[in-house]
Amino acid sequence: MQEKKRAAVEAGYSASYRARESTAPLQIGTGGLVEDGSLLKSARRLRFSPRDVIYREGDSADTIYAIHSGLVKLLSFLPNGRGRIIRLYGRGIWIGLEGLLRRPYEHTAVAVDQVEVYRMSADALRLIEQEDPRHYQHFMVKWHEHLLEADMWISDFSTGSIKSRVARLIKFLSRIQDRNASGHVKLLTCDEMAAILGVTPESVSRVIAEFKRGAILRAPSNADSELYQCNMPELERFALQ
Repeated sequence: MQEKKRAAVEAGYSASYRARESTAPLQIGTGGLVEDGSLLKSARRLRFSPRDVIYREGDSADTIYAIHSGLVKLLSFLPNGRGRIIRLYGRGIWIGLEGLLRRPYEHTAVAVDQVEVYRMSADALRLIEQEDPRHYQHFMVKWHEHLLEADMWISDFSTGSIKSRVARLIKFLSRIQDRNASGHVKLLTCDEMAAILGVTPESVSRVIAEFKRGAILRAPSNADSELYQCNMPELERFALQ
């Protein structure tokens, strides 16, 4: 029964592999996604549409990905088969690093919006441990950062009032989306935010509506834009409650 529930959750995402692969080699650097040619010369670029599955929990982690653009959510499945969003990652983040330890993927990775990633063989990356220890150390540092972020998710998104948790999540989204620190944010759906915070979508919707009425979130002036302008001082005030 649990497997059926889990399958039903995953059925909501694209079952087919629709990513489009670039034929031109791309290169990855340790300071982010830069073309210094010092890490890998055989990386390939893949594009995923919203709700496409990048990899699934339990599958062999023979590939590691670096996010070039867009947001990726990691899902963990509870014993009752319900999926819970346990991480959100944006540009410059490496996912699937468990492949370096020859472990299966620990979570299911799904594209939130249009996502572009660089795909690399875990075997090729493991060779770097002998050939270029300095670069390999970079991956270990990234892994440690992921562990620290796990602690942040537990403390920021699982404690406090619903309003304070929503405020913290909006601040987090703005930070990983807005590289210019201009205070803009593209909101997730209420269902997605609820899946992160462990609350009901209705509760999230009420808080978002309150933030809009109080001008903490200002609707975009451009009808085609999905970016809200945040009143960061007010968000911070609620986040600290």
